[in-house]
Amino acid sequence: MTDSTTDIPRKYRVGICCLGTIVTFCSLQTLSGANTSEEISSLRESSRASVGALREAMRAVRPGHTPREIQVRGVGGCVLNGAQGPALWADIRSSLGGEGADLDRRLQEDELVSLRMGCQHGGYRTEVSRTVPVGRGFSEEEGEFWNLLVEAFQAARALVRGGVAVLDVRRAYTSALRRPTLGSGLARDLLAEAQRGSGSELQFLRLEGQQRETEPDRLEAGTVVTMRTQVRLPQRLVEFQLGEILLVTEGGSELLSAGLPVKADEIDDFMTTDGYTPYVMGDVHNHLDPLPRHGLENLIRVMNIHGIAKSIIFRGRDKNSDYVLEAVARYPDRLIPSYRPNVYEIPEAWLANDPAVLAELEWELRSGKFRGVGEVNNVNVAADWMGPEAGLGERLLAVEVSPTSPMMVSLFRLARERNLFVNVHNEIYYYRELMDALKQFPDVTVLWSHGGGVDFYGLEIALKDHPNLHIDLSGLENSMFQDGERIQTAWREVIERYPDRFLVGYDDNSTTYEERPQAVEGMAKLLAQLSPSTARKVAIENMERILSGEDR
Repeated sequence: MTDSTTDIPRKYRVGICCLGTIVTFCSLQTLSGANTSEEISSLRESSRASVGALREAMRAVRPGHTPREIQVRGVGGCVLNGAQGPALWADIRSSLGGEGADLDRRLQEDELVSLRMGCQHGGYRTEVSRTVPVGRGFSEEEGEFWNLLVEAFQAARALVRGGVAVLDVRRAYTSALRRPTLGSGLARDLLAEAQRGSGSELQFLRLEGQQRETEPDRLEAGTVVTMRTQVRLPQRLVEFQLGEILLVTEGGSELLSAGLPVKADEIDDFMTTDGYTPYVMGDVHNHLDPLPRHGLENLIRVMNIHGIAKSIIFRGRDKNSDYVLEAVARYPDRLIPSYRPNVYEIPEAWLANDPAVLAELEWELRSGKFRGVGEVNNVNVAADWMGPEAGLGERLLAVEVSPTSPMMVSLFRLARERNLFVNVHNEIYYYRELMDALKQFPDVTVLWSHGGGVDFYGLEIALKDHPNLHIDLSGLENSMFQDGERIQTAWREVIERYPDRFLVGYDDNSTTYEERPQAVEGMAKLLAQLSPSTARKVAIENMERILSGEDR
């Protein structure tokens, strides 16, 4: 093999690298500089597929399963998530079986397994990695060291941005590992091994083989890198691997491998709970409140566990959107802000087209802080949260503002002006008015929360007549099933006929994922019974298309 790269096509100049006990950057960029937009698009697809593949492989890590079965599940995850195939068969290293040379050896409870899994899309390969326990959660010592490794990894990632020296990023990682001291046993030995790490290496990989190149001194904005750390105790056959895929930007980095459990408790929950989907998802409907059980860190935690790469968030019962914007500032690559107007709080002002309320709406939507508007509650007949003290009429119709009212017309105009999507909560009782609004504003992308409670026939008519209408599936994920398991034929057929128009949504807040597991399980069952191409669109691709502005 020659050391020259002049004969390598541009599209194949991608790389993966690995290193024993220190964080490693492996540039997936083309040799001539930053990735093109087309290359980044392919790398995004590849990264998402790699996440789905690793989630599937991790789910197969069970007592009695073999490395061969894990590999097969990982390859299936690649294909389900839209990749052409694996970039590498799952690299499996066990604390009892070594590097997995015996593919038919059955895993035993209490051992640890490290997994590297990757997929390829459009000629580009990516990979991600995790270490997971078999048949249990991490032990106290294992979890202690794993979380320390995560903290060091995140300290390094915090420095990643265009123009930063790779050496400085590595120093942040090693400094984080050198600060703590651990007690006796496995965690102490692992930390000592990690603290001894000093070598580094950068490799470029083309699909036919590997090419060695010099390591860039600085990270370059617009390039995609895989960042992986590995700590190993050969004498005890224990290895910890953590690998992610990042797009380097001028101001930081974007996590392209979002949707994997990260911290020890996240991995524990993922490995010991059933009902997850193999598809990487986006959630278009999430209320975020500044309450401990709803809070930001809990939201990110459950997104990681459930494979939700991105979430559109808006305020819940808090009176302003400040907390939403603060959350987005913390996780700009995971959370998308939407402005929720206060229709519930002042319905009379909305009905009267109050100039002060309109001025507030105009100020918020023209601020440039938000990507969308909503959830806008036009008509809500299911406001049980108002409590038993509310009168029957109040509980049946908590808010009633027609989609064609002057204030809503102003909202749609502002959304069109600012190129924002609109998420409306509008029950069937104002079906005709919503159709009129869709016709009046055909260039505004509208997400209809819960499909308004309309059946599949009513939705099909609406979708046929209004190309700008999309269905937020939150609240529908279980009503679609005729026996709790099989999706009704008519529902499946309308989704398959309009695959670009349905989106995953869970509604409420981060507690929904934990306190309403039937919503998560229902969405998993729904996606499993759709064709893979449709399932991918519903899971996340339609959301990404809307956020990109392609619909408008």
